[in-house]
Amino acid sequence: MMAYLSRLNIFFKERYPLLAGFLSSIMGVLGLYLIWARLYNLDLNLTSPYLINAALSMFLLTMIMRLGDELKDREADRMHFPERCLPSGKVFYRDVYYLMLFLIAVFVVMNLIWGGNLILFSVLLLYLFLFYHYFFIPQIISKSLILALVTHNPLIFVAMLYTVSIFNKQENLSIWSLEAFSLSFAFWMSSFGWETARKIRVPSQETAYETYSMVLGTRGATLLPMLAFTAQFYAFRFVCKDFPFYPELKVFLGSVLGFYNLYLLVFMINMDERMTSSLQKLTEGYLLISSLVIVWMSLLSHGLVIEITGNWILKILHIG
Repeated sequence: MMAYLSRLNIFFKERYPLLAGFLSSIMGVLGLYLIWARLYNLDLNLTSPYLINAALSMFLLTMIMRLGDELKDREADRMHFPERCLPSGKVFYRDVYYLMLFLIAVFVVMNLIWGGNLILFSVLLLYLFLFYHYFFIPQIISKSLILALVTHNPLIFVAMLYTVSIFNKQENLSIWSLEAFSLSFAFWMSSFGWETARKIRVPSQETAYETYSMVLGTRGATLLPMLAFTAQFYAFRFVCKDFPFYPELKVFLGSVLGFYNLYLLVFMINMDERMTSSLQKLTEGYLLISSLVIVWMSLLSHGLVIEITGNWILKILHIG
């Protein structure tokens, strides 16, 4: 047992840092919840079992997807990344497989108790099953990066829509609304933008490993994250248009997006190898900053930041 846990520790350190994954899931679901609650003018309940389940479920789902990716990409990893922990034998494939089955079982039980819309949950599980099996046409999808993107990445949209349905269930709200779909779409674009940005290179850096720039060209591939985050910006604008701090949200989020797109535009013009290595980190930085802006502005719209700050100042004055 200790040997098994030791191997899993190696896997998580290299392939899926648990703390980063947990914080990313918490931040994403919290942002989704804050906007959702403000959208329907509901009081915040940060200790709600539905909210806690939604955050933990997102964390489990991202782990399950990571584990599934490692298993279904076994042959490609052996060819292109033999030094990684699984192809090198430091971690066994059965270790990952057994853990994935266990996490799926926990995920299902949690969501049968505190879950959302049953139809969406069934669709999510079916999608996850098809995702793992390359939609039963691995000989076609596994050989096409674009087909894999088109068939696999929308799983995040379904997951986000299901998460909104968890929130809706506790308030007896319908999930079938333009606002719910727009909110889910906005958060899905974070995944789409990140996924495409991390596989962009200039021609001199291309190898046998397929990238989006190999298929679409460097400039064509660079347009993908730019378009994704721009679409996300306008989706947030639509959803948050009636928020008290909407003008500030538009300016702050628009400024961060403008800087990001400007950097990618310079990259498209110069095709500089030195800029390629920073694209993924820049994208992750953009996602972090934009998430903080969304959470902060949502808290402001609920009056929570003002209330907390006011109480903190009063305590200081009282102590003084």
